[in-house]
Amino acid sequence: MSRKHFNLIAMAIRTNIPDRALREVLAQSLLSALEACTPRFSAPRFIEAAVGTES
Repeated sequence: MSRKHFNLIAMAIRTNIPDRALREVLAQSLLSALEACTPRFSAPRFIEAAVGTES
């Protein structure tokens, strides 16, 4: 998978799940599978893109 695929997954999570806590649970649950796809996968970057930052 490429960065555009990871971004697509993150944006799907972020735009379709209104509850921040649920977004974080889902994103965290996907990390091991996504990390297995490529050694360059950045978990912190994915979490930030999928969950967002607290304001």
